[in-house]
Amino acid sequence: MERYWRTCRGDAQAQMAVWGAPASFLLISMIDASCKRNILPKASEPDHNAWSKCFGVKPRALMFKPFGCQAYVRLAHALNDTSII
Repeated sequence: MERYWRTCRGDAQAQMAVWGAPASFLLISMIDASCKRNILPKASEPDHNAWSKCFGVKPRALMFKPFGCQAYVRLAHALNDTSII
């Protein structure tokens, strides 16, 4: 388990170095790196990964974006009342 977190920390630090993020983002970057690592196939078993072993379905990587990219919040219609402006 320690090896897994050490690897995730290394991935997280690489992500943060590209973006130039402050050290306060390390935990968020580690969570992101861990999620991405779980959907990637292993070299020993290219057809399987941790996600498919746990849930029995292949994961979709569409929800993952590069760490540190600019993002916008999309509000639900009731909260996005533009008639007030």
